[in-house]
Amino acid sequence: QESRGLGDVYKRQGHIFEIVKSDKIWQIALKKRSKRGSFTITFSAFGYKIEKLKELNLNEKDRVRIKFTIESKRWNERYNTTLFISQLDVIEKYHGSANIFQEEWVDEETGEIFTTEENE
Repeated sequence: QESRGLGDVYKRQGHIFEIVKSDKIWQIALKKRSKRGSFTITFSAFGYKIEKLKELNLNEKDRVRIKFTIESKRWNERYNTTLFISQLDVIEKYHGSANIFQEEWVDEETGEIFTTEENE
């Protein structure tokens, strides 16, 4: 998404690859595939946002839509960039492994979404 100035909100949708929890910060990791391979995109939440996430009872492989802001700060002579969750919606809860009758499934190792073609 193109930048429109401070306070921009971006969106990303995918399946949760990992949830890292501590008392002060939660991180939600999604996998992204590109021509150069797959990589992890990590979104952070703290304070009252953690309480909101707890209410959602999130699990790995749940399909989510995350609205987030981007913030960079200089620390120890380097800049660090964090993607802060402003809103997270659960699109679909994960209910076990995929079967051949589903129209969509997720690679459990990479988080990649696969869909079946009607004429397969």
